[in-house]
Amino acid sequence: MNTVIAGGQALLVGLGAVALAVTGPVTGPVGAGAATKAKVSVTISQVNTEMSGKVTSSKPAKCAKNRTVWVWEQIGARGGGDDVKRFKDTTSKQGNAYVWNTGNTGVEGYFYAKVPAKPGCRAAVSKTIKSVRNT
Repeated sequence: MNTVIAGGQALLVGLGAVALAVTGPVTGPVGAGAATKAKVSVTISQVNTEMSGKVTSSKPAKCAKNRTVWVWEQIGARGGGDDVKRFKDTTSKQGNAYVWNTGNTGVEGYFYAKVPAKPGCRAAVSKTIKSVRNT
């Protein structure tokens, strides 16, 4: 009788392993159902020492509307750890676009814009531009 019980237990364990293999790991279906973050992009341009740009996204109402844009001053190599957050603005709708503007900063140098990630939306970084005063 002991042999039958031991064999039955082994059989139950074996069936449990087969059931797990058929349904997949517990985290599989949860990870597969997770939403992908929407793409976001940010631009930067300058006139005199006023910087401005646009934030665009595949989900504009969620990922471009009222987004905080940080303007970083590039010191040395970009992203080298010594760049400085200098200005920020929040996007507002102008026509069909979500735009931002620092106003006239009076500051010359190399700058780029960053939009941090938020739930459901990716982060974005612009190209670097050179801001100079027109004389």
